[in-house]
Formats: sequence, C-alpha cells, structure tokens
Amino acid sequence: MSKSTTQMPMHMAMWIPLLALYLRKAGVNEKSVLSKVGVDPRALKGEDVRLPFDKIAKVFEIAADATRDDRFGFHFGQTLKARDAAIIGYVGLSSPTLLDALVNMERYRRVFSDSVDIDTSELRDTGSFYWTFMAPAKVLRRQFHEFSITNLVNAFRQVTGRDLKPEAVAFPYPRGGDLKDYVRFFGCEVEFGAKRPGLRFKLRDLDLPLRTSDDRLLEILRQHCRIVLDGREPEQTSLLQQVERLVVDRLTADQAKLDVVASELG
Repeated sequence: MSKSTTQMPMHMAMWIPLLALYLRKAGVNEKSVLSKVGVDPRALKGEDVRLPFDKIAKVFEIAADATRDDRFGFHFGQTLKARDAAIIGYVGLSSPTLLDALVNMERYRRVFSDSVDIDTSELRDTGSFYWTFMAPAKVLRRQFHEFSITNLVNAFRQVTGRDLKPEAVAFPYPRGGDLKDYVRFFGCEVEFGAKRPGLRFKLRDLDLPLRTSDDRLLEILRQHCRIVLDGREPEQTSLLQQVERLVVDRLTADQAKLDVVASELG
C-alpha cells in the first residue's frame, strides 16, 4: 500500500496543553489521558508542534470520557482566548475584517493543519463557511468538531467585540437530548446530522472590523506563512479519503452512487 493511503494528516497541537490544564482544573489526571494516545506532555512545548490528527481527535474523546461530559468539546471551546490559536490565530487577529480573517484561514490553513478542508467559495454570496476534517471515517472526531466550531465563534466574538450570532451552525453527525445549550450559545439554528458541516454568517457581519487588526503585523505573518508553506511537501489526499468525503456529501441527496463518485474522481 502506498504512503498516500496510509499516512495520517498532521494537525498543530497547540490545544493539547490547554486541554491538559482544563482537565487538571477539573480534577482529572491529564497525564493519564495523554498517555492513552501515546502523547508525552514534554514533547508539546512550543507553538509549532504537530501531531497526527487521529491522536489529537482521540485525546478529545478520551477527555470527554474522563470528565463524564458528553459535550466536552463544546464546553472546552468556550473557555479559550483568540490568541491561543498560535500563528493562524494571529493571522486572523491581524486581519481587517471578519471576512478577511476567514479567507486568510483558508489561504494559510496548511500552516497549522493538513487535516482541515476549509471552503470559503460561498462566503461572499451566502455567508457560508465550511470546515471538514480530512481523515478516515474510523477516526472519531465529534468532540474535536464541536470544539473547533465553538472555539471559532467564541474567538470572533472576542475580536469583534460583538455578541456575534451566526445564522446557522451545522454538524455532520446526529446528537440526541436537549440541545437548548447549543442554541443558547450560538444564538441560532443548530443542525446535527447535516450533509455538510459549517457555519453561515449574516452578510453584514462579514464586514465587521476586528479590534485587533494590524496591517503591518499581518504582512509579516503572511510572509512567514508563505515561507512555512514553501517548506512543506505538496498536499496529498488519499483516494480513500476522497471517496469518503464525496460519499458523505451525497448521502442525503441520494447521490452516493458508484457511477456518480467515480465520475467526479475521473
């Protein structure tokens, strides 16, 4: 089997030390949680540490079990600061508007992750921003997915100084029980089991200026990001991952068929 079908995409690990601190404050042995996925806390020093995506996602799942909190990612995502997101966070912070921050996240996403597929193609027309993790379907990522979207909305509220409420939030898996706390936090419709995960912002909100905007700093960071990307190997997505993503996208439209997927993949 070729390398492209076996290699797990890498993701920046800046959240793991903060997660460990969160667990410690909750009375949970964070070293025990990290050890279950073979992560040594001493190896997490520095803001450019990257880990295989499945390890990061599994840490969040184990943390949910350890805290007995089935909504761990959602709750943890509400506790962080916008500046906690390492270099990609500072790129966003330095951008002029919310729209610019989202576009820059897509442009420089590979600086912090090979596992994230960000799509802003509909952003200017409909306010839609899609965010998918490119990893085999067997990799559990519910907690990390909820964390990522919650943390993103929380960060944008901080940098705009507004109680920013998206028009809609969509997660790609079902969730039962009372969902009022999700609606209360996001302030909008929240869909679970959606065909495509993401956020939809009000178009007028995309023009909101960021309080942390800094044109000179942004240009320095963009130059740094380009240097980092020039040193990275070309992105490779395995055929299996491509098939899985196309199938999931087409399930609800009854288009998850062999001839349809084969045609799209050429």
